[in-house]
Amino acid sequence: MFKQNLVITFSFFLISLTLSACVTKGQSSSDRFSVPATNEIKCPQGITVKVDGESIPVTVPNPFQGFANPALRIQDDFFLVEINIEEVGFFELLGFDVNKLAPGTFEGDQFRLRLSYSSFSREDCTNVNYQSESKLIVEKYNPTAQEFAGCFYGKLDCEGKVVEVNAAVSGVIF
Repeated sequence: MFKQNLVITFSFFLISLTLSACVTKGQSSSDRFSVPATNEIKCPQGITVKVDGESIPVTVPNPFQGFANPALRIQDDFFLVEINIEEVGFFELLGFDVNKLAPGTFEGDQFRLRLSYSSFSREDCTNVNYQSESKLIVEKYNPTAQEFAGCFYGKLDCEGKVVEVNAAVSGVIF
C-alpha cells in the first residue's frame, strides 16, 4: 500500500511538472512578469494648479498674444517649455539637456521650474526646495519631426506659498 501511494504521488508530481513546463514554454521572463515599458506612461489632460493645497481654476489661452501656448523650444542645447497661465503667471521648465530627450521619466534634479510675473511673489518662484517632487514625463518624442508629447509637475516656493503645477504639453518644438 505504501509503495502504491508513493507511485501515485510521484506520478502526480511528474504530471504537474510536465504541465507547468508546457504552460511556461516559449514565454520569456518579461511575459510572465508585468513590467511597464516607458512608452506606456500616460500623462493627464490639461493643466492643474494648486496654491497651498487649494485647487484654482486656470485659463491657458492659445495662442497667447500671438505666441503658441504652451511653447516648446530648444535653446543652447536645452529643452524648454513655457506656459502662460492667466491666473498664475509665466511658468517655465528650463535646463533639460536636449540630448536626454527621449521617452521616459526624469527627476527634478535634471531641470528647473520657474514661475515669474506671478501675483504670488515679487521674485521668481522656483522648485529649488522641491526638486525631489518634480518630474518630467516624455510620452513621445520624434527628433526628426520635432514632435513632443508629455507632462511635468512640481512644486514651487513663492515667498512662503507653495504653488503646484501639473501640466500636460504637446506640440512641435521650435
